[in-house]
Amino acid sequence: MRFALVLVLTLVALLPAGGVMAEGDARERAIRALQRELGLPETGRLDAATQAALSDPQPPAALAEPEGSVSFDLDGAEAGPVELLPAPGSGQTIAEPTMAPDLAAVLSEASGIYAPYEMGGRSVRPETWVPFSVIGEDERVAVNDTTTFPERAIVQILFQNAFGSTSLCSGTMIAADTVLTAAHCIHSGTVFGRPYSAYRVLPGRNRAATPFGECGVRRAHVLQGWTAATSDEEARLFDLGALKLDCNVGEATGWAGVRVLEETELGAVTVVQGYAADKAPPGRQWVSTDSLRILWDLKGFYLNDTYGGTSGSPVFLDGDRAVLVGVHTNGLHGEDP
Repeated sequence: MRFALVLVLTLVALLPAGGVMAEGDARERAIRALQRELGLPETGRLDAATQAALSDPQPPAALAEPEGSVSFDLDGAEAGPVELLPAPGSGQTIAEPTMAPDLAAVLSEASGIYAPYEMGGRSVRPETWVPFSVIGEDERVAVNDTTTFPERAIVQILFQNAFGSTSLCSGTMIAADTVLTAAHCIHSGTVFGRPYSAYRVLPGRNRAATPFGECGVRRAHVLQGWTAATSDEEARLFDLGALKLDCNVGEATGWAGVRVLEETELGAVTVVQGYAADKAPPGRQWVSTDSLRILWDLKGFYLNDTYGGTSGSPVFLDGDRAVLVGVHTNGLHGEDP
């Protein structure tokens, strides 16, 4: 039997203390990592010895720290701090929640995206690929009210993919302006990939309503292992990313806390909650449950029912839906883990 997968959170690298890729600290850490890889004194500066070493061909520095992060600036703004404790927010909705016609039109043409490794590395357009991730009987349950917590902190993500068409993912607010999601919702992966663009983030969308409005994205981050991998299979262990928004919508929606799974939690009930693209009417959150059946260092395995668009959804344990333990990354693929 094959299993759906979730990326187990190791957030220290992606979300360092003080913010998502705080510019000065991130630059110094990156230079130190490169110097360590080259066997040079770790000054944290591009000194003469480092510059001389860079003139010779070297393996990609990112391979030295696959759980470090890579960022893509979308407007050059400064990164702000990130919180890892849950907060319910005010719950204040916008005055006119009905979706704008232009947004509705774009969403009607969008489809769920899938990780390249889930598609077997085939060069196919994600909107034409049919997954096998509803396992047995479909047991997903619709969410009727997305103005409650944590439903309002779960977002739908609309963006332009590498083929120039529009794709859908899910994510979770983890700070006033930060969304946690899957890396394949941000970048196509491996050293041959490229980042996506034109993001529109819809917190708590419910069919034709966007009760908390929409936000753009000014910076995106993924684990270095996702962009430094030389194959899709290698990249799959690092399918984790974050989006820094151009608004503080989390003050209204609140945000989920984040913690790392313990080995003793094997067998616990897993809850995946996000926007599945196969259900009608579109734009609803769906909840599926199963249990944590296998746990690796960076991946966990379960039989939750999912589909395209669910990528990036939060994974909760048991009845605690204020703190997430993972990010849903893909459905069935390959052989047994």
